[in-house]
Amino acid sequence: MRTWQGVAFGVALVLGGQAGAQALPSHSVAFDPVAGRCRIVLEPAGTTGDAPPRLFLTSDLLKPGFAFGLDGKDIAEAVVIRDGTRTPFLGRQGLDGAALQADPFWSGLVDKPEGKDSLYLTIKDAKGSYSSARYDGLRGADVWRLAALACRATGLEVAPQTPVEYAAAEAALVLSDADRLRLRQVLAAKYGEPGTDVGTDPALTVTDRRFIAQYNTETGQPSGDYLSAGAVKDLLATALPKAAAAPVGGEVVVASFGDWVQVRSADGATCRIATTATDVAGADPATRMEFAVGRGDTGGRMAIDLAKPNPFNGAAAIVAKVDEDAFNLTVEPDSAALIPQPLADGSMSNAMMVAIRRGAQVIIQGSGTGGAPTGVAFSAQGFSAAFAAMAKDCNRPGVMGWIE
Repeated sequence: MRTWQGVAFGVALVLGGQAGAQALPSHSVAFDPVAGRCRIVLEPAGTTGDAPPRLFLTSDLLKPGFAFGLDGKDIAEAVVIRDGTRTPFLGRQGLDGAALQADPFWSGLVDKPEGKDSLYLTIKDAKGSYSSARYDGLRGADVWRLAALACRATGLEVAPQTPVEYAAAEAALVLSDADRLRLRQVLAAKYGEPGTDVGTDPALTVTDRRFIAQYNTETGQPSGDYLSAGAVKDLLATALPKAAAAPVGGEVVVASFGDWVQVRSADGATCRIATTATDVAGADPATRMEFAVGRGDTGGRMAIDLAKPNPFNGAAAIVAKVDEDAFNLTVEPDSAALIPQPLADGSMSNAMMVAIRRGAQVIIQGSGTGGAPTGVAFSAQGFSAAFAAMAKDCNRPGVMGWIE
């Protein structure tokens, strides 16, 4: 004889008092600590006979699995009467969540028109006596919510409706520390003050909860300040803003434009814009793309460095792709800077810079000094605004011809 340790809940309840939430069915819950099973017995709205049956659902706590059937004495025959139709009742066991929810008995428990929402379970015992139980308004969706809350059942598609259920659904996601930290970083980037650093602690804070609530409001999700599976998937797929290129030497940051930063030399003689690579292969992760002008210069004179420090072998082909446009590059002999291939007359076309102004990404590929394939990728987001700000900062309107 199996011993079940249980507690009964005599009336249907709305967890947390959440307005508009569907009441959970009346039920009792018992646990079998030996077998590791949680058993929910659904209490009927009315009964007839000496031994009316009770509908039960069992969840295995050790390995996800479900069973359902009827509690009763000496059951020889069981019938379901629904919408005036009689069908044999067949309990089942060893089901996963999807199979349980797809079972015809449960999939038929949906909202019905008034007066047609009663389910009758009638049994005949070994002596030929009949007993029955009536369930009013029983819905599969509410039973799944109950199983998730009372038994911490997993593998079911559950639509939570109250804060308690939203919290339980978030806990069931079993997020790793790395995922939680990433979520904190993305939320801070979306809703925090510019430059907010969440540190390395993966635990969600009160501020994080406020950001989650803001995200849920914006996306129309009802889960308050708790994370849903959909929100986690969306947020983890959100790219973090790339760190702006750091100033070098005595330069100071003037402004940031998307993925580009504008800097100025300490004496104000040089104005520069730069961005750090978003991806590298065979190159320094801190590789930058830079453009610089001098305050005292005139016309369109400008320093170009498409990859600094330059990882490419100038004796091999080097090609830059700006979205779908391709450009040949070369290494400038004196400075070792990576620049566009000059035209036949020695001048340099502005075609690549115009493409960057219009594009989204720059990918440069070639060979390293040892001959291994080498590549760097840069974001073009913010380039044109940063370029215009650089020209204005050093009073060099002539360089705007490079991107026009």
